[in-house]
Amino acid sequence: DPSIANAELLTDDYLASAKSDSFLEEALDRALQALDAEDRRLVETFYFDRLSQKELADQLGTTPKGVSGRLERAREKLRSLMKRALSHEA
Repeated sequence: DPSIANAELLTDDYLASAKSDSFLEEALDRALQALDAEDRRLVETFYFDRLSQKELADQLGTTPKGVSGRLERAREKLRSLMKRALSHEA
């Protein structure tokens, strides 16, 4: 029955996707933990707590432009760590 085959395929695709999502979440968590504490706090506060660059600047006693530069450097470190983690998985 084609509908059963399609349902099985969807289930397999879903499971593969879930495993992939889980792997990516674990890789991101490891990458965040590998950042120095200051960078990790900045990234987590910006992305997870959703503070604006202005709010972060006020908290850190710097300018929004300073926060922007620090976020860009932290994102580049995360990118590098994620690329390394994903290349080891391949």
